[in-house]
Amino acid sequence: MGKFQVKVRTIDDNTLFSHKTIKIGSKRIETPCKAIPIAKSRKKDQISEEARGFNEHYFQVDKGTLEEAQRKHKTSLKDNIRRSLNKGRQDEFNVVFISYQSTDQIPKNNLNYLVDLIYSTSEFITVPLMPELLKKIKEDGQGTASIHFTSYLNNVKNFIEVALQMGNKPIMGTVPSLPRVFINKVLDVYLNNRIRAYCFNFDGRTVTAQQQLTDMVTPLMRRIAIEEMEEDTMFYTLNAHRGRSKAGASYIPARDFLSFGFGMDILGDKHTGGNLPPELFAKLDDSDPTFRMFNKDHYIYENYEYSQLNNSIPRDTGLNKRRILTRQNDNYRLATLLNGEQQSLETSNLQPAIDEQRVLDHVDRKQGIDHNEIESMETTRNNFISSQSQSTLSSLDDMLG
Repeated sequence: MGKFQVKVRTIDDNTLFSHKTIKIGSKRIETPCKAIPIAKSRKKDQISEEARGFNEHYFQVDKGTLEEAQRKHKTSLKDNIRRSLNKGRQDEFNVVFISYQSTDQIPKNNLNYLVDLIYSTSEFITVPLMPELLKKIKEDGQGTASIHFTSYLNNVKNFIEVALQMGNKPIMGTVPSLPRVFINKVLDVYLNNRIRAYCFNFDGRTVTAQQQLTDMVTPLMRRIAIEEMEEDTMFYTLNAHRGRSKAGASYIPARDFLSFGFGMDILGDKHTGGNLPPELFAKLDDSDPTFRMFNKDHYIYENYEYSQLNNSIPRDTGLNKRRILTRQNDNYRLATLLNGEQQSLETSNLQPAIDEQRVLDHVDRKQGIDHNEIESMETTRNNFISSQSQSTLSSLDDMLG
């Protein structure tokens, strides 16, 4: 495995849209980039070759799953990971995310196995997601004094300590959806270890919402600027909410895709479900299936009845149109593949737009974008520049002192 390299080609003058080249050994990807949930693909359901290059793999485990995997040569976890990885190609990036379903501090044997498992399957050693611990942190109301936050932080520290022993693969820190005071303590751990790849786990929340920007995105961007690491760092978006329809609108603005304007380099998939009431789930089960599709010309999601879908499927898709139209019970999987493909193809349009300093004009014309999003992008950029200036002044003071 070769060296992890990040080369900034261009940063937009008005936003944090950036064009970077990410390299690990012989593998290389240009960003902005859409990660493909490759596990959802089938032999008969292959997306366009132009959309390939970065694969995302996501698995849930618990204490028992990990202990079984250490005892037995063949387990469902190992089989699922193997099948998912086999759907990729040798020249593609693979990133594996593990969601640890427990409220406990991870036992040392399980933690060591987690590091080994991720190291052997992923280009990045990703710090595990810990959703059950995060729930406990939010429920007990004890702030950073929470015993559950202590467990969370210890898991992060211990995982990084073991991962650093592996030596030649980059570690990707996961930034949880927590209030700012928690985030700063997590960032202390990451930055003290000079972590240069970060995954923002939005946990089903909207990237462009002010709370997420204030609590999660801005603190890390500011710290990265102060540490003068902006030329060496990669940012990943996971579990971002797609957005909600506006009053009277028949479409949903693609808020997840806008994450690139806030400094994100790679857009991952959404694996967390919505918190819908049971009666609404029952209503959805009784309704006819629909197909939710990303429109790259307008940056919106639209729900189509199958009777309307025939003329709306993009011509540039590599997926079999007939299979989409006739496999209504497989609508979610096929929509996920199609949307990932279409978003990936659109990132190829963003890259030259960033290079030519016209990306703001490119996105501002999209139906799913409004003035508030553009203003938030510009504000986030200004905050980042301000932090860079503070870092420069601080360095100058040190020299003169």
